[in-house]
This record gives sequence, structure tokens and C-alpha cells, in this order.
Amino acid sequence: MTDGHPDAAGQRPAGGTGGIHLVARSYPATAAGAGRATWADVFPLAKGRAALSVGAVDADDQATARHFREHLRAASRDCADQGVLSAVALSALDAVLAGPEARATAVYGVHDGASRSLELSSAGPCPPAVVAPCGSTTLLPSTASPPLGAGHGAYQSVYVPFPAGSSLVLCLQPAACPAGPPDADMLVSLISEARLSTRGGRSAGPVCTALARALSCEHAAHQTTVLLIRSGEDGGSADPSHWFSASPGSAAAARAFTLRVMDGWNLTEKANRAAVIVGELAANAIQHSAAPFEVRLYRTPGAVILEVVDHNAEPPTLTTAGPYDAGHRGLTIVDALADRWGTRRYSPGKVVWAELQLEPRPRDDLLDPPPDHP
Repeated sequence: MTDGHPDAAGQRPAGGTGGIHLVARSYPATAAGAGRATWADVFPLAKGRAALSVGAVDADDQATARHFREHLRAASRDCADQGVLSAVALSALDAVLAGPEARATAVYGVHDGASRSLELSSAGPCPPAVVAPCGSTTLLPSTASPPLGAGHGAYQSVYVPFPAGSSLVLCLQPAACPAGPPDADMLVSLISEARLSTRGGRSAGPVCTALARALSCEHAAHQTTVLLIRSGEDGGSADPSHWFSASPGSAAAARAFTLRVMDGWNLTEKANRAAVIVGELAANAIQHSAAPFEVRLYRTPGAVILEVVDHNAEPPTLTTAGPYDAGHRGLTIVDALADRWGTRRYSPGKVVWAELQLEPRPRDDLLDPPPDHP
């Protein structure tokens, strides 16, 4: 079991119209040299809204980067609880890095599902970009500022329309990267090329992979992370998901949902295995959370990712059941059937994910996030 995920952190609050879906990829998958720690959190708010906090801390060593990363995540949660504007939130995060130990590129935003809008502030060299449902790309104006910890202190917010099917593209590069950020025209062109090369951007993972490669710094010690945040309110998402109640029959319903999706993808040879994995994870969610849970499926060129999101923050534990033990075999089954599986934090609970590989891929094509990624 690992604590990372091929598509990093996919967060969607249980708020209906406030739902957003997040995917991240890093290139190179691991970076030598200075320490780097990334985070990506979505905090469900009232009335179909959600706060988004993502970023990357760069420091002299990994331990220092992780230390400040956790403080920045805690400060982000406090800002979400207080309902502050994104510019105020970034100022609070900047105060966490008041010193020479670390710098961070970060974005904080609030998505309002009812008004289909996004309020956003960013700290770092690469401006965010919005991809409209029609595919056109626009760079957000006047949001780029010096990285956190540089003593800037004051940040600006921008409001943009963000209807169903829209995507927000964020590039987190080290502040010390000698290549610097791409200019506006180049960034728009790279996003368009990435979507075209992955068949119109129907799967977020391949788009992030292509962009992370294209935007990566030539210096091996400088890791580039690309995040793609999509509004998932339109039920026609290329990455199907469904919420289930915590009733005894929901595990069977989750299995049936998985079978339908896999059959629709013409992956019948993997359908039964996927359905069993989802059924076991759903049963665990029903038993330990007693609250509605979500099943998500993502298809990448070489794998299918299965996720079950619940409201119990306690990570699952793989145990060995005794010969007369009627239970405690769910994760053993998942471990046997999945090529990889693991967990990550999700406010207010967790995500348990499993990967089924569809075809062998070279190791350097598996652009996993670093092990410390949430």
C-alpha cells in the first residue's frame, strides 16, 4: 500500500452544485536536491460552495518542506472555516512563511456552485488559466504575485465565471527554477496542445501528464506540478461518479454502478475485478462511516482508478483474518485484486483508491506525485 495516488488528490464536496474534481501530476515524479512538499485540499462549505487550497513548498530539505506544508494546510483550513476571501487567505498563508527557511507557490479559491463562479488568488510566477466548456483557454488577469514567504503580504482576488464543464489549470513551479514561467501565449498554446494530444481533454490525468512534461524545468532538482480542477456538476463528466446512502444494499448498488461504467468503457475483462474491489471498499465505508459515500472511476491510457470517498478520517488497516473470522477480509481482497491501492486525506474523511492496470507501461511514464502528496 502507498500513500500517494496516480491522479493525486481528487476532491469533491458532498454539496451537489458545489462539487469540484481535482487531479494533479508532477514531473519528474521525484526530484533530487532541495526538498519539496505539495498539498491539495478542498473544504466543503455551506450552500453548495467549496474552498480550494493547493500549493508547493520548496525548502533546503524534505523535512523542512513537509513541516511548513502542514502549517500551510492548517492555516488554509482555518481560513475556510472563517469564510474569508481568497486574498485574505493568501495573506494568512504568507505569514506562515515569514522567514528565510522556505518559499511556496500557492492558489486559494472559493467555488460557488449556485452562481457558477470562482473567486481566486495566487502566489507564484505562473498565472492560472481557465478552460471553458467549449475548449477556449483564458489566463486570469492580475492574480500572479510573488511566492509565499517573500514578504509580499498583499494579494488580489479575481472573480471568473466557472460553469459546469469548466477547468482551472494551475502550474506550480519552484520559485528558483531558472527557466521561469512560460509567457501567456505559450501557456495557452501548451494547454491546447495537451488537450488535443489526449483526445480533447476528456480525461484529466493525461492532460496533466502532458502539461507537466511540457512545462517542466530542465533542471532535475526542480519539480513541476500541474493541477486541473474541474466543475463536475454536469452529469456528463468523462470521469463517472455516484453518491450512495449508507444502507446495507448500497454496496451491491456500487458494484452494479461499477459494472455499468466498465462495460461502457468496453473493459469487460476487468469489470468483475473492479466491481468486487468497489464493493469491498463500499462495505467498509458503510460499516465505519455510517454516512453517504461516493464512488469515482477514472480511466487513463494504461489504467483504471477506482475511488471510494467516505467521511471517516481513520485510515483502513490491512489485517489477517483468522480461519473462523467471518469478517476483516475486505482489504485482503482489495490487496489481492488491485495492482496498487492506498489512501489519502479528504476533508472531512478520506479517499481509498485502487488501480487496475490495463496494459504494461514504462516506469518513467508513471508520473506519480511524490510520496508526500496528499
